[in-house]
Amino acid sequence: MEIFHTILGVALYPLLAIGVIIVLVGTVEAAWRFVRLRFDGHDGHVHLILQTDLIRERLGAHLLLGLDFFIAADIIKSVVAPTWENVGILAAIVAVRIVLSYFLTREMEQSRRERNELEQDGRP
Repeated sequence: MEIFHTILGVALYPLLAIGVIIVLVGTVEAAWRFVRLRFDGHDGHVHLILQTDLIRERLGAHLLLGLDFFIAADIIKSVVAPTWENVGILAAIVAVRIVLSYFLTREMEQSRRERNELEQDGRP
């Protein structure tokens, strides 16, 4: 049983690292795309709004995926060292993930509806 706990303990750190990498990549990508958008030369306000919404959607997807890896790592930590503190942290992270997912999904749906309306009006 000790070997199993050791293996799980070692598996914890790559999952945390992957989660951090995903969040960092998403953040850097969003910042880069936004800077490029601002200096791209498009003067249209509608174009700026549409592209910014797309950037936000991609960033949100990265954040949610990173949180999934953090949850996986916390589940493993709770299995290796089942304390009430670890279970509480896991519950808090899962709650944050659920709330973020709910509001991000609503925002993405609203953003898609607004984009469709703008595209139907003949404004790309």
